[in-house]
Amino acid sequence: MRTGLTIVLVSLASLTPAGLQAQEPLPPPRALTPLVPVPVVTGFERPSRYDVWKYYAVDRRGTFRPRVVLDPVMPFYLATGEPYPLLNVKPQVFMPYITD
Repeated sequence: MRTGLTIVLVSLASLTPAGLQAQEPLPPPRALTPLVPVPVVTGFERPSRYDVWKYYAVDRRGTFRPRVVLDPVMPFYLATGEPYPLLNVKPQVFMPYITD
């Protein structure tokens, strides 16, 4: 029993830090640099499927027509920005005094 205990103590004594210092020290750690710069993403907004319909409005007959913005200077189509030429032709259809 004593010989087994002596062998265990001798083997544990050989694993002292002095025995480990005989090896070469490890090099200092290096910072890893990414190969490609990663863009900073602040968030993600999912486009709505119904965004197409914001450029259309319902007319008197209940059909969808391109939306017209009644600007005091010149009315225009919201989707394309082209001027709307029919404001002088049908003045009773529109109420421009609402935009004042």
